[in-house]
Amino acid sequence: MEQQTALNRYEQTWLRFTKELKSNPSITLRGICRIMHTSPYGMSSWVSRNGYSVAKAKASISNPVGEIPSTFVRIEPKDEPHIYRDSLLSGISITFNSGTTVNIKQGDADSVIRIISLYERKDGELCIR
Repeated sequence: MEQQTALNRYEQTWLRFTKELKSNPSITLRGICRIMHTSPYGMSSWVSRNGYSVAKAKASISNPVGEIPSTFVRIEPKDEPHIYRDSLLSGISITFNSGTTVNIKQGDADSVIRIISLYERKDGELCIR
């Protein structure tokens, strides 16, 4: 009877941890154990025996199941690029020698040139001339 109560408590603690993790990614399992009056040592053993992992739980919150983690970073435009109104370009598509294509909705000429220079740089020198 006492064994079943402990298993129940561990399960309830884990469920509360995963639920609160969604709204507070910095929450710890030890903190939830304290709130639920559950032994952190016993909880750790139960988590391990049942194949759960705090690291996997936190990773699943940041990357929902079925969503592939992206290695690309979305660059957000500034609100109003007033400085470069004369050199403002729109609808730019750049295809590099490697086959990589970059699409830019809007940007000033100097920034586009810097992007090209940074991408094509090898050992500190430009690949394009």
